[in-house]
Amino acid sequence: MPQGLLTSLLLKLTIEYWYFTLLAILLKFFFLRLTATETFLRAAVILFIGSSAFFTIACLAGLIFSSMSYVSTGMIMVILAFSGEMLFCTIMFRTAPRKLIPGFAVGNGLFLIFLYMEAMSLGFL
Repeated sequence: MPQGLLTSLLLKLTIEYWYFTLLAILLKFFFLRLTATETFLRAAVILFIGSSAFFTIACLAGLIFSSMSYVSTGMIMVILAFSGEMLFCTIMFRTAPRKLIPGFAVGNGLFLIFLYMEAMSLGFL
């Protein structure tokens, strides 16, 4: 597998297929607003900082684990990014992890599905 292929697919998915990214972010925001916090502003800040942490960790994990197979690299990327996002937001916002799980799981699960759909459409899986 070329070095950093899934990382470049993740960035391509985010930029070129912005409507998929928007859908995942809106669902993530809806669940964060519903379960994690009462205010719109705090949900927006959690979403922004959490999504930034997710993309950073996912891109780094994609570069580090790119020598593995496509399926395992994508799963490792999302699992590490999801864990890092949960840990970072739990510590920074002093929110119980059980309140963050629905929003993060839905949004990040959609990103994983879209990432694999993009890899399959390019013929890599």
